[in-house]
Amino acid sequence: MASGIGIAEDVGPAFKGLLVQRQYRGLLLKISDDLTLIEIDKTLPPKEGMTAEAEYDSYASLLNETECRYFIYDFEYIASDVKKSRVVLICWTPEESKIKSKMMYASSKISLQGSLEGIQTMVQATDTDEISYEAVKAVILNSAVSY
Repeated sequence: MASGIGIAEDVGPAFKGLLVQRQYRGLLLKISDDLTLIEIDKTLPPKEGMTAEAEYDSYASLLNETECRYFIYDFEYIASDVKKSRVVLICWTPEESKIKSKMMYASSKISLQGSLEGIQTMVQATDTDEISYEAVKAVILNSAVSY
């Protein structure tokens, strides 16, 4: 923890709920007001009857232009006519957010990723174009390992 920020005890079980039990599609995490913990801001349950893109867009729209967040999402996409999914950690540090907040999120993201085993892709985003469905899909496809 280069930043000295810990991770709240309920983050691990919630991540397991996303990764293993599939009770969540995503998690929004934030750094606590006292700057000591990464904590859950919102849990995002699966939405029935929506395309993968529409569901992702509905949750990505919760990120606002002035507040940094970590957005962990079970991202579904189609590649080579096969439905796939990857757990993505998006470090959202919008340009309009405070500099101190951006620095805290940037310095804590690696320890967050390391403590949550199962995150497959990380995206650093500062504007809404970088968190669009197609942009995140492109990062996933470019980081996929081919054998």
